Amino acid sequence: MKKTTITMLCLAACFATADTKITWLADVTADRAETVTGVQSNQIAAAAAHINRADNPHGVTAAQIGAITAELDPVANAKLAVHTNRTDNPHNVTAAQIGALTAEQDLAALRTYHYGSPDIVESPAEWFVFDGAGTITAFNWAEGRENVVIPWAIGGVPVTAIGAGAFGTSGIVSVIAPQTVTMIGDYAFASCTSLASVSLPQAQTVGDFAFNYCESLASVSLPQVQAIADGAFRYCA
Repeated sequence: MKKTTITMLCLAACFATADTKITWLADVTADRAETVTGVQSNQIAAAAAHINRADNPHGVTAAQIGAITAELDPVANAKLAVHTNRTDNPHNVTAAQIGALTAEQDLAALRTYHYGSPDIVESPAEWFVFDGAGTITAFNWAEGRENVVIPWAIGGVPVTAIGAGAFGTSGIVSVIAPQTVTMIGDYAFASCTSLASVSLPQAQTVGDFAFNYCESLASVSLPQVQAIADGAFRYCA
């Protein structure tokens, strides 16, 4: 006969004296059934009834079983609130552990978006004269500033235009504009005789004589351009 084992959380001091017949089905078929009678059956029945009680007959507390209830000590609640609201990162959790973007990752993503690579770094704001409304109006040319990467924003304001004559006659060799720049003004790069490469991915309009006399110009990228004014590339290579 199969041995049926019941693990009881507690045992009653006394069990009923009358025999209780309990049939255990060891399988889905009735012919595999086992029947227990006598004192053993009385004990099983009493234990099962006791285990299934919902009135907590032994007065077990939440603390004894490690549970947290709605009646949790208000002092503990207050301490928990203070801990969860701390801003000093007491457990030294890293950005990677919570999937957050760091400042460096965010900057790399912006550079990739605006310039096509996280390794292309925008030129310092002090290289430019900015009107605070979106337009670069002049370029502070100096030796060492030959390769220009126009920032997508200066002072928190998006750079959207290169003003009339802004880079004219300077010694720049290359220019990369961000996705925010959509307008190139008249004579913006006129007479930049060393200018060889220009990337303006979102420029839609190019003004009169914008690249006039750019004699070294060999590469121009204007994939979104809609209007190119008269003489924009006059006397270019």
